[in-house]
Amino acid sequence: MLWRLVAIIPILGVVTFAAFTYRVATDTGGVKSHLEVAVDYSDFHAAAWTLRFGEADQLYDVAALAAVESDLRGEPVPAKPSYLNPPAFAMLLFALAPLGYLVGYVIWTTLGLFVFGISLRLLGVARPWLVTAIAALSTVGLVGLRIGQGQMYWAAVFGAVLWRLRGSAHVQAGLFAVLLSLKPQLLAPFVLWWLIDWRTYWRVLLTTGIGSAVLAVLPAVLFPGSYDGYFSLLRDTSASALQEGIPWGATLPYTVFAMAGRSVTSATVTFVVSNLLFAGLVFFAVRARWSRDTMFVVVTVGAAALANHLLLYDWMILVPAGVVVSQHLPDFSVYLPGMIAALMYVSLLQMVFGIETYRQFGFVPQIAPVLLIGVGVVAVRQMVEPTTRSFAPTGGG
Repeated sequence: MLWRLVAIIPILGVVTFAAFTYRVATDTGGVKSHLEVAVDYSDFHAAAWTLRFGEADQLYDVAALAAVESDLRGEPVPAKPSYLNPPAFAMLLFALAPLGYLVGYVIWTTLGLFVFGISLRLLGVARPWLVTAIAALSTVGLVGLRIGQGQMYWAAVFGAVLWRLRGSAHVQAGLFAVLLSLKPQLLAPFVLWWLIDWRTYWRVLLTTGIGSAVLAVLPAVLFPGSYDGYFSLLRDTSASALQEGIPWGATLPYTVFAMAGRSVTSATVTFVVSNLLFAGLVFFAVRARWSRDTMFVVVTVGAAALANHLLLYDWMILVPAGVVVSQHLPDFSVYLPGMIAALMYVSLLQMVFGIETYRQFGFVPQIAPVLLIGVGVVAVRQMVEPTTRSFAPTGGG
């Protein structure tokens, strides 16, 4: 019965993606470029090419990078901020830089699916490749794969960190966590958890700190000037993104911004307060001796809901968290498929109607993070209930 219920995921994903594609294709607001395949990966590829074959100090030069990307794609690319990742991210894509960007996209996507499946297997999922296929056919999976985002890699790293923590291999967990420093909004909840419980996790904290510092400094040493303009571009882009709104965003600041009359101050204050409350929750959970798996679910939901800049396709990090929840629920519990269905339907609302709502009204009521927090509360309550602690892991399928 559980598998029959979970079968709704790829069905809803394909339907949602088809509806979203139709909405974009028929939109008159000039957003047809979002239908392009590998549109985000081509930004990554252009950055890797610039760092390897071009001038390092042009990595964050908007016009220069647009010229490189136009040459790689064989068509004009508008000069606008496109690559916002740190230089180390481009450095890790060095091997793909000499290839055509579409070839690189295929390799990047295929490898991402592979490491995602491996991470699920390491977490004890009974059918890791089936779950990988279902995740790829979900709404967030299809959108992320089409544009060439790295959500599969981030989710795989999440799973790898928990896998090593479960094995008490804290140094190895820290080495995996170093990769999340390339997207620090995903790393922050982990660090908060480990800082509060530092007596247990001091090794992973030390490894993560040293490794992240090395990864950050290495491009500056190997490619002088690679950080030129990075921080100012990041600051300006974050401010403009909040002011313009993101139709398929899924973070609390954008939600507040839409509901508070486009007030940057209100969104910022709410973001700060919500993260302080989250820190308080983590502190309470550590003091209450919540299990490691429960803490993993807490910080994963926190990363997805409260991060300053996280889009809906990044919600793939919820899959490892869902695996953990499923391993602590009774075999015939309806909570897991119910939570999955809720997240899928909110994805449909966010993706299909987001662009049209923004075009018509100038804002997007992003209800996704609010629903995610509710789902997270249900999941955590089920995991800490005494009646569910006696259930052995069921394989995480």
